[in-house]
Amino acid sequence: MNLYLNIPLHGSIRIVNSKNQSPNPRVLTDIINSNSPFVNQANNNIVIDSSFWKPVPNVIRYTFEYLGNNQFQRTQNSLNNNLIVNSNYPDMIFKQKNNNNKLIGFILESPHEDEYQHNFSSMIPIAPAQNLAATGGVIHNEINHVLISLSTLYPTHFSNGEMIDIVILNPIPYQTSLFHVHQKALKGPYITLRNNVWKCF
Repeated sequence: MNLYLNIPLHGSIRIVNSKNQSPNPRVLTDIINSNSPFVNQANNNIVIDSSFWKPVPNVIRYTFEYLGNNQFQRTQNSLNNNLIVNSNYPDMIFKQKNNNNKLIGFILESPHEDEYQHNFSSMIPIAPAQNLAATGGVIHNEINHVLISLSTLYPTHFSNGEMIDIVILNPIPYQTSLFHVHQKALKGPYITLRNNVWKCF
């Protein structure tokens, strides 16, 4: 049995492992048995429909002012009225940026389950790193320490009064784990599936 991703603008791409084999049969069975509206089955092929692939946007999460002497102060985003409504954080879509602030980027991997509003038949992208108890919470709690460390290591990179936007992005903006299809914990063959889908993208 073969697994294909029907990716917008790219068509159907077959998912295989490093030995050019199809994913674990148990995983394929779980995908079929999920009854997900994003899954189509014909003959010996399973296809994840193009309607599944909703990109999570890159965002500016915070803006800081450098006060000098390794001190930073968080400020209100200058485009505060453009914040993403459903985000757990003050996120603004990165493409709306219209200033000359310095950028510091946090590069993640691909969106996790909590980066979407999801019900059985739809996936609505929110923003990266939404989990308050994991990546999102760590960034929120540690960002000031990270900035202080950077200014200590690279003192010539920061100027008094300079504004800095903290950007969070996924190099692959689609959910490569397929969690909202199979609804299984990311362990064993599901990690392998996620890795192979990620490599495919």
